[in-house]
Amino acid sequence: MELICPNCKTEILNSNVSIAEAVASCVSCSKSFKIAELTNNEQIIRIQKPFYSKIQIEDNLGSHTIKMKIADWDNHKKDLLIIIFSNFFVWFMYYLLILNSKNSKDFALIFPTIILGFFILITTLSFFNFWYRVLGQIQINFNTEFVSVKWSCLKLCYTQQKNTIDLTTITEVPIYNGQKRGVEFCFKKSERIKFGYYLQQEERKWLIGELNELKEKYQLH
Repeated sequence: MELICPNCKTEILNSNVSIAEAVASCVSCSKSFKIAELTNNEQIIRIQKPFYSKIQIEDNLGSHTIKMKIADWDNHKKDLLIIIFSNFFVWFMYYLLILNSKNSKDFALIFPTIILGFFILITTLSFFNFWYRVLGQIQINFNTEFVSVKWSCLKLCYTQQKNTIDLTTITEVPIYNGQKRGVEFCFKKSERIKFGYYLQQEERKWLIGELNELKEKYQLH
């Protein structure tokens, strides 16, 4: 949907629209407006799906399923190179330390061994975390009875499920300095489900718009 600034008649870009706060900001004149004022209704704006998004939304006749990767491989190739280099470097240093320890009975090597062991643990965990993000999937199920979010990787999975009627808002997750990251389901009794921390801004805003439409649809039934 195209939004036009009523003050300077300039088009407001999707990147300057906050669905969570229902506010649109014009870069040209630095004015902010409520979305309802620009659309003459209270409906949530439908932002076009980004061309790079691989999120799938399936209509299952009475329910909807949203499937997406925890993190996109294309955006994390550099991370893999860094992790491989870090693991190689740490294990190589450990190998050199073992060689020195065989030729020396100096107890001064104990402390460096402990420190290096700590770094081995960190780099190994980061390696497994990387593959969890790249191979893992998130599946969101929406129907009249419940909303569920399932994280899965290989044969491991974890699910959070709440009643649809208790869902109050779907927003972006604030982190620091006004920045936002991820998607958050807010329920009654201050219960929350957070996911999608690796979504890009446009993709995150589009997904929130789609989820809000599903919320309105299934809470009306």
